[in-house]
Amino acid sequence: MTPPVMKSCALIAIFSAATLVAAEPPEPYLKGGTMVLREAGPEMFSIRSPKVKVEWEDGTEAGRVMKITTSGPRPKHDSEIQLKEPLPADFSRGDVVFLRFKLRCLSTAEESGVGIMSPLIELVDEPYTKTIWARFPAQAEWTEFMVPGRVGRDYKKGELVLSLRVGYAPQVLEVKDLEVWKLPPTVELAALPFTSPPLYAGHEKNAAWRQDAEERINKYRKQDVRVIVTDEAGKPVPDAQVVLEQTRHEFGFGTAVSIRELLGNEKPADTRTYQATLLSAFDSCGTENDLKWPAWDQAQLRTRTLLGLEWLRQAGYTSIRGHVLLWPSFYANRSPARLRALAGEPAKLREVILDHVRDEVTATAPFVNEWDVINEPRLNHEILDLLGGEKFMVEVFHEARKWLPEGRLYLNEALTFTPDSRIEELERVAKLLQDNRVPIDGLGIQCHYNGWVVTPPAQIVETLDRLAKLGLSIRVTEFDIDTMDSEFQAKYLADFYTAVFSHPAVRGIQMWGFWEGRHWKASAALWTRDWTPRPAARAYLDLVRGKWWTQSVGKTDGAGTWVERGFKGDYRVTTWIGERVADVREVTLGTEPLDVKVKISSETKLTNN
Repeated sequence: MTPPVMKSCALIAIFSAATLVAAEPPEPYLKGGTMVLREAGPEMFSIRSPKVKVEWEDGTEAGRVMKITTSGPRPKHDSEIQLKEPLPADFSRGDVVFLRFKLRCLSTAEESGVGIMSPLIELVDEPYTKTIWARFPAQAEWTEFMVPGRVGRDYKKGELVLSLRVGYAPQVLEVKDLEVWKLPPTVELAALPFTSPPLYAGHEKNAAWRQDAEERINKYRKQDVRVIVTDEAGKPVPDAQVVLEQTRHEFGFGTAVSIRELLGNEKPADTRTYQATLLSAFDSCGTENDLKWPAWDQAQLRTRTLLGLEWLRQAGYTSIRGHVLLWPSFYANRSPARLRALAGEPAKLREVILDHVRDEVTATAPFVNEWDVINEPRLNHEILDLLGGEKFMVEVFHEARKWLPEGRLYLNEALTFTPDSRIEELERVAKLLQDNRVPIDGLGIQCHYNGWVVTPPAQIVETLDRLAKLGLSIRVTEFDIDTMDSEFQAKYLADFYTAVFSHPAVRGIQMWGFWEGRHWKASAALWTRDWTPRPAARAYLDLVRGKWWTQSVGKTDGAGTWVERGFKGDYRVTTWIGERVADVREVTLGTEPLDVKVKISSETKLTNN
């Protein structure tokens, strides 16, 4: 349920009443409609929030624009900062609402570099029934957005409201030419324009990058397995049936996990489904928030986290990622509040941080074998600035290695694979660490995508080629696609995974959650709140449990040999003689070809299936 918005007046900017406009629309698709709302100027609204400022600017090259500036920490929910305006018209069931406007971003603190605005047309109070609900990116250039929706019931004047949610990272947006139209029920939604995410370069089925990716996948992600069946005299046994069943990928197809959901919340059915989906769909995992320092500082949460890590180990997860040892900012969810008090005592601050690294690494060592040691130093460096900058990064990595000599240590950064200054900065910092003999094993690339701004697959591969020259392992550590266009989401997920999986420098892809009931961006989740798989979930499973998952049956030849090429990982190999099982064993297919030698002797116990 959407959180109440009218009750949180301190965080809302409210438009004043507008009037119906009976202008004849220039576009044929709006013929017969009525414009029920159009922004006009400062008289339209009043502001009641210190976190949002709205200004009108005239005489610009774009004409009259509405400038929206938000500030302060990112709210927990985007509805906490929004503009609202009742629509001054009655609506009947079946009527069509059409929203259009132009939007651009002047600045943003979003990690993607793209601003965000979510327009909604919804019921004014609970249950806030939505007629239109979208989320659009705001880029540097003006972009026009158009969204139609059909009204599901009768509404009196003022019961439907236009909401512009801007409760994201601090940003400065500009809006112009905003209009809301009411159209008759006879209008088909398909006949109206709708702004969908633009298809990216390389989306075509015959795009050149696809064949190259398939060749790399076959070369780097697969290996030969040969099953040799002999009798007790060493003679080959022909026509033995062999069943090769993959049980786990070597590549880290993983997800971030919420320990609270894993161990149980107020709905046991959700807990059971959460556990089952995790086990069936993902080969590796890591913590989302549970190992961040503020949570680790709380004894009760720490105990729960260790129980959750034990659960994961018992469930067979031998590769668990820890996130994060140091997020070098004083911001609330990144470090404990007590650190800020030490800002004037650098020696003490340094000691507390290194003690924390020792404490958390040693306590989790039985479970966690890979850590994001430093998180987002490009954007978050307050603490580093107080302690010598990048020199202190060197010290933190060495401290982590001291207590986890065999684990993998990563530098995790907030960027995508788009080759820009962020990639250059990552290269610079990684080389600096290497020059200082820092025990760094890999680079973590976050890849939080807004559905409107994605990296083309060929460009992903080019950037990976570039980063691979550093000689470090690469992992996508926090992947999601935040879009309400489910078909686009599924298509890009499949292409992103194909491009990344094909590159030999990449160790794995970790989604940043998978269930809408526990996801930081609900529309990015693969499974909805009621566990219905979205198209992206099906696209993901079609790859990692379908196309890239080896399940094969064959018979030995006259030399008692059967050969198959499978994806690297763990397998169960079952050998049948006639209708009985002669041998079952677990094997791992890795970098080198694998020989599985099965000897059938007179003492071999044959069992019925």
